[in-house]
Amino acid sequence: MKNMLILLSLIALYGTSLSLQAEQETRPYLIIDIRKAIFNSPKAQIARNQLKSSLEAAGTKSDAMRKEYRDLLDQMQETFDQLEETEARENNPAFEKKEALEKKEEALEKIEAIKRELIETEQKIHQYKRYTRRNLAKSERSLFQPIVAEVREVIDTVAKEKKADLVFDISKDALIYFDEGKTEDITETVIKRLNEPEPPADE
Repeated sequence: MKNMLILLSLIALYGTSLSLQAEQETRPYLIIDIRKAIFNSPKAQIARNQLKSSLEAAGTKSDAMRKEYRDLLDQMQETFDQLEETEARENNPAFEKKEALEKKEEALEKIEAIKRELIETEQKIHQYKRYTRRNLAKSERSLFQPIVAEVREVIDTVAKEKKADLVFDISKDALIYFDEGKTEDITETVIKRLNEPEPPADE
């Protein structure tokens, strides 16, 4: 009788083991293209539009600063031309030498002033470029961090619904090989969930 009970116990354990193994084998391995899911998120589209507007505004200001720099270069060239004309008059007996010297001094002072402005404007352009890069990178992180968190939350929900143990991100090219017959791509499912209208807030 005792041996019979042991045998029945072993059979029950074996059956449970087979049942768990079968359940494990039926659980799908999920794959997702996270980059695609994020890109197709409606909030990501809004974020991209905001970044585009910021970039365009930065470009407009940068263009204005470069135009200011070009205008200074034109002033510099014009002043050099005036200086050459003044020096020619200085050596011409038909013109008063004192007046020519005064104009030459004015031109030289103006050239030095323009040089200082050019240096300052060039520094402002470089500083603004660095500021713009940092600011845009900060804005991008601030805008996309909650979006990435939302995508991961939807992935977790879908994975739990499908009782999956693993979800692989195929957008990172880290997965060298996988059997498509044993995997399920949830990218479109996640995108669909992300595009569902949000429930109205409770009044």
